Amino acid sequence: MNRLKKIMASTLAVISAASSVGIIANAEETDAVSITCETLTSAVTANDGTVIPAGSTAVTLNISGNTGFDSFITTLNVNSAELIVDNNGAPIYSTGDILENALTASAANNGLISFTSASAENISSDGEMITFYVSSGFEGASIVNEQ
Repeated sequence: MNRLKKIMASTLAVISAASSVGIIANAEETDAVSITCETLTSAVTANDGTVIPAGSTAVTLNISGNTGFDSFITTLNVNSAELIVDNNGAPIYSTGDILENALTASAANNGLISFTSASAENISSDGEMITFYVSSGFEGASIVNEQ
């Protein structure tokens, strides 16, 4: 019986130490999403054939310290900026290198633009996720919701 108590105590100590290591490792994870903007000096043709004119702003959502994901939803506030949209009113966007094999979709409403993505594989690299375009009135974008 005494021996069983010692084994149980040792086992609990190992489990406790392993749990602490997991918590410490999680504290170092970042998943930092950032936004960069660039004014186009020449026209760009989108994947659907829409021509985005020079002078438009390309707004790119980036991720660094990526701990891995297979899907995400991000909503940005672009205020009164005029989004460049397709014939159905959906924002024109292009996927960055880390989402090239993922299914993506976008929607806009009242100054907010949302992007969703789903992938059959775990995406764990850093880089550009999505680039969308605005033609006028752009004063910056902020992340409203990120999952």
